[in-house]
Parts: sequence; structure tokens; C-alpha cells
Amino acid sequence: GHSITNGGRGDDSTLNLATLAPEAQRANAFAYLSFDATPNLKLFVQALAGQSKIDQPDHAGRFANVAGIDTRITIYRENAFLPAAVRQIMVNENLASFQMNVVGDREGLGRDTRMIQDNKTYSGTTGFQWDITRDGFLNGWQVNGYLQYGEADNRGYQQGVLLDRIAAATDAIVDPTNPSRVVCRAATINPTKWGNCVPLNLFGRGNASAAAIDYVTKSTPGQTITSPLYFQPDGYDSGETVTFTSSEGKVYNTHTAQTMAELSTSGKVFDGWAGDIAAAFGVSYRKEELNQIVYDPSNPASDPAIFPATGDPALRGVPSYTATRSSMVQNSTIPNVHGTYDVKEAFTEWQVPLLKELPAIDRLNLLAAARYAKYQGSGGVWSWKYGLDWDVVKDLRLRGTVSRDVRAATLTERYNQTGGVGSVSRDPAFPNDGTQNFSSRSGGNPFLDPETSKTYTYGLVYQPGWLQGFSGSVDYWKVDIAGAIGTLGFQRIVDDCFNSGGAASVCSLITRDATTNRLSQVRNISQNIAASAGKGVDVELGYRHSVSLFRDGGESLAARLFWPHLL
Repeated sequence: GHSITNGGRGDDSTLNLATLAPEAQRANAFAYLSFDATPNLKLFVQALAGQSKIDQPDHAGRFANVAGIDTRITIYRENAFLPAAVRQIMVNENLASFQMNVVGDREGLGRDTRMIQDNKTYSGTTGFQWDITRDGFLNGWQVNGYLQYGEADNRGYQQGVLLDRIAAATDAIVDPTNPSRVVCRAATINPTKWGNCVPLNLFGRGNASAAAIDYVTKSTPGQTITSPLYFQPDGYDSGETVTFTSSEGKVYNTHTAQTMAELSTSGKVFDGWAGDIAAAFGVSYRKEELNQIVYDPSNPASDPAIFPATGDPALRGVPSYTATRSSMVQNSTIPNVHGTYDVKEAFTEWQVPLLKELPAIDRLNLLAAARYAKYQGSGGVWSWKYGLDWDVVKDLRLRGTVSRDVRAATLTERYNQTGGVGSVSRDPAFPNDGTQNFSSRSGGNPFLDPETSKTYTYGLVYQPGWLQGFSGSVDYWKVDIAGAIGTLGFQRIVDDCFNSGGAASVCSLITRDATTNRLSQVRNISQNIAASAGKGVDVELGYRHSVSLFRDGGESLAARLFWPHLL
């Protein structure tokens, strides 16, 4: 191994944090029961349950200046743990403070920090299959229907460095009233809030006391906290409140639920000139719900406009990153989120034989489909597909389709916003000032429209009679996407607003300080902004050969080769 060092003895302090994989536990259960109510009617029920749990140590306490995000710890000349030789250098150079990079390890800040996730999933389905047997019309048709409900509960736990507490604990001074004691400077200014602060010695590996590590990595447990809830993206409008008892870490619960129902029927419509004309019709309904609540003692409401480490006169040297954080748990930007949407659909599919048993046309079929979907919050949208299936001879088939496809935004893309620190390399309002940092919001937008795309595919399938078991296919495809869901990026948002003189729609995503006009917050949320395209060729070769390996025989060996290639 190797390390890159700027001062110090060059040890890799994170080496004992490395793990090949987090500790994981999984359990699954599945049950399926079917019942023939009549010779033509089959009923079924299905149940699925699963749980996965992951416990992963966290690389706690990384404090540095990386990509314009400054988290370094400020050490003042009067720090009680500062080596005498270093203090003398500061005196000689007239330095009041310096900024220090810190990386936690298992003997220090990373001793107890960890992330735990416990995911539980439940799903139940009931449905039927009815084969219609009657004289005349609809004879041979099949009707299928199902109703499905599923839930997923994810409980997360994160125990990490508390940014306001480490700012207080590293500002350690000699007690003005008792020179034999070391205390937190913050405790001498506001003993009510910081009286329990434990001074933290970060000079030298293993020198931090267990009590100090506990103080900066564990919230005070057992507190009963009641707070209104700030939800993304509608703020306090829900009127919901939460009461919880604090634990040593930050806890969040994410509950998602999905309800689905579909009814479809398929069969022969009538005899065509080149074969049976078949069709399918159906309707479906889907509803998805998301509710995520965070139990964070440092910001119980999870309000992104609250910065716990800002404006406290007892704290000094607070990094810009910490000052613009709405949660004091390092590397944690999980918000409260709730939202729901549903979609209602109707669809049809047709297969129409056009020609058969002609020279160079063993069979030619027209395939067509259409679907109308009405999305809550986005309105209705059509998707469709049509194509030809042409058996030139029994060994060779040509195929081609053109389709308009639709993808709706997921619950996460609609509602899940996260906060943190953003940066731009240049604010055109202050062109000479270089990199600018600010509070940021990224992610969900409940007003997203579905993505639409036009897809073209053309190809051939070859299954030679002279080589039984072999098949090969080559397909060319091209996709053009309109209204693709994506984000502009902080720099693009700031530049576009400035260049428009404040008239562009993206200006609503920017908040500037009323006094200084500096960037205060930029919201880099998902939007229907992008157009993209792609094309390529997919090649697939397969071979299956019957063998007799065991007593009763009937086994087979198969091999498949895929080669996708982007053009």
C-alpha cells in the first residue's frame, strides 16, 4: 500500500476502516397457491416477504478542503492541546490560528461511527385466469386479472461526527478559573448550551479521550422532542408534527407503498385472409405512495433553511461547509419527504397476418399496439408501437418496429430533495471572486412531465434447418428522447439567469443575500430539460444441444453470446 502525506509520518489512518463488504443479512419467503374453481377458471394468490440488513462502519471525520468544499478544523494558538513547539512557531509568525486536515480512524473519530439499514418488503397478489368456452364470438378468448399491494419499510441509522460539537470540542482552552483543567471555550461563553462539552485532542493518533469521542459522535439519547415537520417540497403546509425520543444517532424511516390492478382479455377477433387476426384489450391502475421522516435532534423539523452551527457566538472557526448545513450529522442530507401519484391506463394490441405462403414471403404479420396513460399531476399521454414480422423463408425472419415510448418520473424523482453545499467556479455577478459556495437543494420536482422517446429497431433472426439448435440475430436500434429528466447543474443555472437579466425561468431556483447579493441558495432540481439520442447494433448467437447425462436423459447444453455495440 501507499499513502500521500502533507506533514505527519505518512501512516494511512483509514487502513483499519477498510472492509471488503459491509456486514449483511438477508431473508426471503415466498408462497404461491392456485385453485381450479372450474375447468375454465383458475384462481391464485401469491405472497412475498423479505428483509435485508446492512451494518457498515463509516469513514468518520474526514475534514479537508476538497473541490471548494472546506471542512478543515481551525486550531487557535491558545488551544490547550497544541504542542509547545507548534505554539512557539505560531507566536514567532504572529499566527492566531491555522486550519488542519483530519481523517478519522478506529482509535479516534471512527471508533463507533456506522451506518445501519434495515429493509423490509411485503407483497400480496390475488388474481384469476378465465378461459372462455362458448359457441360463436369470444370462443377461445382468455381473461386475466390481478390485484397487488406491496409495502417497503426502510429504517436507517447513522452515527457520525456532529459538526457543531466538533467545532466546540476542538476549540479547547485552559479553564480561566482553574489552570489545571482543560475546557471547551464554548462552555465558558454559553454554559447552558455547551456545559457538557468535552475537549477533544486531535494531535496524535489515539490521544483523543473516549469521553470526547463519544461527545462529538453521539447525540444525547433519551430526549423527548416535539417539532413541526418540514417536507420536501411543500414546506410546513402539511401541518404534521412529530414527537420522538432521541437516540445516539440519526434515524430515518422510509415507507413506500404500491397498489396495482389490471384486467385484460385476448383472443381471436375473426378469420383473416392470411390467418387469425388476434387482439388484446386491457385497463390498469397503479398508485404509489412515499413517506419519509427523519428523526434528527440537531434539526428536528429537517428544515433546510435552519443552520444550527450558524450565528452561535460561542462557536468560532466554523467551516463554510458546516455553516451551510441543515443537519449536524456529517455526510447526511436526508430530508422529510412525502408524496403520492397514480396512473390510469387503457391499452390494446393487435396481430394481423398480411401475407403467407408466397415466394420470398413465408409469412408477413403486422403488429400494432397503443396505450393511453393519465398521470396524476402530468395529464394524459399516448404511447404506441407498430411493426412488421416477415418470415422470408422458414430459416430467416426480418423484423422492424417504430414506437413512441413513455417513462413517468419515479417517486424519488418527484419528491426526494436533499440539501448540502453547492459551488460554482465563477459567479458572473462577481466575476473576479473565483469559486463561490452556497447552500443547495438537489433532486425531486413534483411537476415533472413524463419522458417521451421515439424508438426504431430493424433486424433479422436466422435459425438454419441444417444446424438444429443454432440461432443468431442482428438488430439495429435508434432512440431519440425528448423531455428527458435531468438537472442543469449549479453553474448553468447561475449563468443562464445572469445572461437573461433575471428573466429566465431558472432564476426562480436562485436565492441571493438581500444585503450582499451573494449566492445564498441554488436549487438544482430535476427538470424536463434534456434531449438525448443513441443508436447501436445488438448481436446475439445461441446454440442448444440435447444430451443424456443422467438415467432418464432429456438434458440439454446451451450457450449464448451477446455483443452490444454503440454507434
